[in-house]
Amino acid sequence: MELIISIVAVVISVIVFIHSLVTNTKRYELTTAQRTDLLDWFHKTLEQLVLAREKLEANLDFDKTIALAKLSSLIECGRFFFPNMANGKGKNKPTAYQGSRDVILDFLVFSYDLIKRDDAKEYITHLHHLQRLFSSRIFEIISPRKYNKLVNRHTTIILNKPYTSEDFIASGQEFFVTRTISSK
Repeated sequence: MELIISIVAVVISVIVFIHSLVTNTKRYELTTAQRTDLLDWFHKTLEQLVLAREKLEANLDFDKTIALAKLSSLIECGRFFFPNMANGKGKNKPTAYQGSRDVILDFLVFSYDLIKRDDAKEYITHLHHLQRLFSSRIFEIISPRKYNKLVNRHTTIILNKPYTSEDFIASGQEFFVTRTISSK
């Protein structure tokens, strides 16, 4: 009887181990896929924000219509990552627009509205601040420090070792490389 109980215990332990392994692997795969998709959307959105702001600040000609269309499209795509919160508001609106918008999309909508203005150049500081709020919110969601600890634990890559410019200079390495350019 004891042998049967021991065999059953071993079988249950193996089943639990396999289930845990499969569940954790699937969770990791889904987390990584979602993280990758979110970072890709973030990169495309950030690129549009920076490009518009830099062109406004430098007084460069650019087609605001195209810039705004790209940003608007990215805001719409963002709704799939950050759907409106169902709170009974806007019940007469289409499904994706019912409820309250997530603050991360508000940062983008506010940026869109500022870029659209004729005097958008006067709002460069505001656009930069909104961009930083947008990046910070993504940072909180992606949680790179937590992810880096996970990478450190499960790979040979060390991502969380702090190394500042002061550390670099203190190491005695040359910070600047001087190069002469010969004239033709």
